[in-house]
Order: sequence, then structure tokens, then C-alpha cells
Amino acid sequence: MQRLIFALFVVLSILSSFTSASKLICNRPHEFYDCGSACQTTCATLNQPCPIINIRCNDDCYCKKGYARDCRDVCIPISKCPGKGCRPRKPCEG
Repeated sequence: MQRLIFALFVVLSILSSFTSASKLICNRPHEFYDCGSACQTTCATLNQPCPIINIRCNDDCYCKKGYARDCRDVCIPISKCPGKGCRPRKPCEG
């Protein structure tokens, strides 16, 4: 009986991951991806590999190609990313 309940739980969990959630509304310069990376492109982590391996799709708003999130969580052109002073989870300087 316990195996049946466990199997049912697993099947329901898998099925729920495939159901379509309500679509996110992303503001420019954001873009919606059905199955995006686990890591956002940020100024603080440019050119660093994402340490998280996706085991499921991530429905989220991501910056368009050529943009990265600054420390205020706003997508800005990568060319405008500050060289220093903008670290994840810390307030921006200035």
C-alpha cells in the first residue's frame, strides 16, 4: 500500500511539472523563456559558468541577449555594467 501511495505521489509530481502555469508578463528589456537557465545573466557574474545544473525548466523573465541585471535587478546593456562595486545581494554604490 505504501508503494502504491508513493508511486502515485511520484506520478502526480511529474504530471504537475508538465502542466502549463500562467504565462509571466515581462517588461522590456526582459524576455520570457519557457525553459530558461537556472542562473540569470548579471553584471556581477558575467562570463562565469552557472554552478546550478537544471533538473527542471525554469519559467522566468530573463534579460534579452546583450543585457544583464545590475545590482538593482534591472536589465541594462552589458556594455554599461560597472567594472566593480556591484555585487550580488549587496546594494549598489552611489
